Amino acid sequence: MPLLIFLGAVLGASALLRLAYGAGHLGVDAMWALQWGNDLASLSSLAPTNGTTPHPLSNVVGAVIDVVAGRDADLWLSAATYLGAGLLVVATGLLARRLAGWPAGAGAALIVATRPELLTSTATGALDVWAAALICTAVAVAIPGHDAGHDRDAAAARPTTAMWLLLAAGLLRPEAWALALAWWAWRAWAERAPHGGQLALALAAPLLWMLHDAVFTGDALFAIHQTDAAAGALRQVQGIATGFTADVQRAVRAVGSALRPPLLIALVAAGVAGVVLGRRQRFDGSRQAFAFVWATLLLFAALIVLQAATGTLIFSRFALLIAALAAALVTATAVRAAPTSWPAGWVAAGVGVVVAVASIGTLREARRSSQEYHAFSSAARAALRPGVPCALLASPRTGLSIYASRWTGLPLDQIIENQSTPLDPPATYANVDLAAAATLLRDPRVLPPVEVPGARILRTTPGWQITTTCR
Repeated sequence: MPLLIFLGAVLGASALLRLAYGAGHLGVDAMWALQWGNDLASLSSLAPTNGTTPHPLSNVVGAVIDVVAGRDADLWLSAATYLGAGLLVVATGLLARRLAGWPAGAGAALIVATRPELLTSTATGALDVWAAALICTAVAVAIPGHDAGHDRDAAAARPTTAMWLLLAAGLLRPEAWALALAWWAWRAWAERAPHGGQLALALAAPLLWMLHDAVFTGDALFAIHQTDAAAGALRQVQGIATGFTADVQRAVRAVGSALRPPLLIALVAAGVAGVVLGRRQRFDGSRQAFAFVWATLLLFAALIVLQAATGTLIFSRFALLIAALAAALVTATAVRAAPTSWPAGWVAAGVGVVVAVASIGTLREARRSSQEYHAFSSAARAALRPGVPCALLASPRTGLSIYASRWTGLPLDQIIENQSTPLDPPATYANVDLAAAATLLRDPRVLPPVEVPGARILRTTPGWQITTTCR
């Protein structure tokens, strides 16, 4: 596919997803990426937090966006995440197309676009969307497809291009490190060649990550230590069970949540059909390509379970790549499995439509919940974005500090959370309506509004009231 057409498809898919999913509302991790981007841009140490872990590439992107957009950087990052979702949809379609033709590609793109987890992750600005998109693009680039023999130079460059994509993904998610090393080892063994340049690319991501952490935190293994600390804090706050069995079960549920039953059932059927078709020689020379995608999917799933076994908390957004690869395998296998008298392309497209339609109910519910959060977040933004007259901002809401800092421009140390009583010095108070917090945020970590005698009301938005004692 020509590059300009590919980029146009990504932009078009992003616009359609924005219409279908609705407006986004950045989560805490995404807002911290902007804060750390600001720290990088000012060449200062990363601001401390107990809740999330810095990732080098998202911090660099956050730095660029922060310099360009300032206090409106959250809107730009949200738009960038929709671009990542568009890339994931197009890359999934391209992968299925290289396995079995355009109808399979269209069906696979439709399946992944209707994953509720993709909607939720995109709306909250999760970096996992871009990580999955980059890895899926790498898989689509690396495998031989229907156009493999049309341009030998381009075909020869594909493995290196794929490794560059994995390098970028490896600065977002560590699973890409293992994938890159596995791909290099497989190719070096298959071709009896060292491929030193590709090995260097495979090793570059973890080294760059450690360099980033060493320079900006003083600890080369900061990401590991921070992830462990954040997991421990979240387990304590939310009462998450601990132990090997509980963690592995959580990982399995996360993968299942990313796929949902219709796609999971279709993937199992595709696996069984693949074994049968392989024995009947129905893959027309594409057996290696199918095996490569299956191996990548299974390895990625194993990496998620392995992380869970070591105590890392696993969320369903980590498995977006598995959903994308599964969609491509399902529709591509449908083409191979269709009886010779049937229109194979229509069969593949039909499978895609059936799996997508079966997920519409959960997708609609995910959209409704996302838009409720968006309305509440937008009201907070409207209340805080104009700024506050005091250098001290207090709120009974836990987790507001990073949002308030980004929207008001106040330093983090000038924002006080969990404040239920008036402060002695003049201050501004961001109070949240308890009913709104209970129904929309489902968050018990909100104290009653701070009642301050003599405070004047600055702004009122749905669910929020900003008062101040400043004169």
